Amino acid sequence: MGNHLYQTARDWTWARLIEDGKALLAIDPDQPTRILSTDKKAQKAGGLCLALKGVPVKPTDDVDVDKEYQLIPLDSI
Repeated sequence: MGNHLYQTARDWTWARLIEDGKALLAIDPDQPTRILSTDKKAQKAGGLCLALKGVPVKPTDDVDVDKEYQLIPLDSI
């Protein structure tokens, strides 16, 4: 999977970034405490979840522009 980089304003939560439509991400309707990639390649891979250091990111978490987020397979959670 290629890396997706998102530029945000300080003090944004992931939910706000998703609502703004600037990211290929969505809040999981089945488990609203996690964020899923909406990229077609991610869906073909069985679903990918946004994580920081292997821990799923919650929509209410602040976006930290200094950290590197990754997409991890749903079956690894």
